[in-house]
Amino acid sequence: MLSTTFQEDMPLQMFVFPVNPQAKLDEAFVKFLEIPTKTAQVTPEQIAARREQWLKDWTEAVLR
Repeated sequence: MLSTTFQEDMPLQMFVFPVNPQAKLDEAFVKFLEIPTKTAQVTPEQIAARREQWLKDWTEAVLR
């Protein structure tokens, strides 16, 4: 998953930035990307406390 090939394919599949610094971004991704001014920070405690509800909400949204 950290290979350059995988990391270069991932942005247009998952709409996330690659973690491999060798990966080059596709021109379409660069053209339309927006650099976030603030990134989400979620602690392990928040994940543990909300995991079940988030999974339930996600499942309901996907199965509509």
